[in-house]
Amino acid sequence: MKGPIIAFLYPRCTSCAKAKTDLLRSGAAFQERHIRKDPPTRTELAELASMHPHGARAFLSQRSVRFRELGLAGREFAEEELLDLLAREPNLLRRPIISDGSSVVVGYDRPALQALLAR
Repeated sequence: MKGPIIAFLYPRCTSCAKAKTDLLRSGAAFQERHIRKDPPTRTELAELASMHPHGARAFLSQRSVRFRELGLAGREFAEEELLDLLAREPNLLRRPIISDGSSVVVGYDRPALQALLAR
């Protein structure tokens, strides 16, 4: 069921800035949440992951500094284990994350965002 749009953004992220500009230009009402100060909860992450064909893997930023610091390269994760990790370590989340409650866009993907806004 489509609901209010929630955008998890980081102010110094250029992809997040582009997504926010697209959201503002569309005129759609949305709730902005700082992805590090007010990250998605474990429950929210599970719900968001259920909307994506790649599940929680779609939310893991393998290019992040934190990913390298934790030595996660080459590791395989079960879905529940990955959700726990992402909830504990919001710096591992790809940005932006935008959802309307029925679908989710992870990373800046203008066509996917436009499709979400058109629903």
